[in-house]
Amino acid sequence: MVGRVLRSAKVFPRQYWMLVSGSFLAATGASMVWPFLMLYLTRRLDVPLATISGLMTLNSAMGILCSFIAGTIADRMGRKNVMVASLLAGVGYFLLMSRDGSLLYYAALVGLWGGFNILYPVGANAMIADLIPGEQRMKAYAIVRICQNAGVAMGPVSGGFLISISYNFAFFTAASSFLLYGLFTIFFVRETLRNQDAGHAPHLNALESSGYRQVFKDRVFMGFVACMSGAFIAGSMIFIMLPVYANQQFGLTEADSSWIITVNAILCVTAQLLITR
Repeated sequence: MVGRVLRSAKVFPRQYWMLVSGSFLAATGASMVWPFLMLYLTRRLDVPLATISGLMTLNSAMGILCSFIAGTIADRMGRKNVMVASLLAGVGYFLLMSRDGSLLYYAALVGLWGGFNILYPVGANAMIADLIPGEQRMKAYAIVRICQNAGVAMGPVSGGFLISISYNFAFFTAASSFLLYGLFTIFFVRETLRNQDAGHAPHLNALESSGYRQVFKDRVFMGFVACMSGAFIAGSMIFIMLPVYANQQFGLTEADSSWIITVNAILCVTAQLLITR
């Protein structure tokens, strides 16, 4: 495996590995907080658990809505710009989440972050497509996915330890990781969208063309999407509720339940290495 990684390092350009390293850093920082967010908000707000779960739904709904235009934004403004906007928005999100607020305050933060959060993967994936030839992209995206899961393996354990001291430590560390990667992107990552394509790409605007209509007409693909959606709904219900359930039913702290999430991510990395071969 080490040999394959070293051979890949020679094949792929240096900026690709910058994106891989940054994705790992961002995944580590974000996963310090998001697995425990429902438990955090349950303690902060005197509202039913169903209301707290509604905030998670709001976050996802905003992400879905913004995903329809995120690609167009990346094609018009540039991949680097949308990545930086998402990362810097993450800095503000984690810092503001550490403050006391009302239900409306947290709803606004969670909703806005759902919209901005989707911009980074869209910009980064488009940049990888610009950098990597078509025949090598499957391997390139697989490596990114493995590194993101590795970040999710490290983040919860680190976050659980920090949360045992104070939630603010976890929020500030997550914000710092996003700020570090954001500054690195600003100064060292070059834009891959050609100047003549930026700012005027009407043929790439899915809202102005038949792009999405063509996708929706593909019944086999849409059936696959429906099946995957059902699997993700079932998995997310367990995954998001797990720290709350473990705490309320068994008295497990965030530091305890973080190991469950870490083991899950390690299994994902291990399985992906085997399956993708």
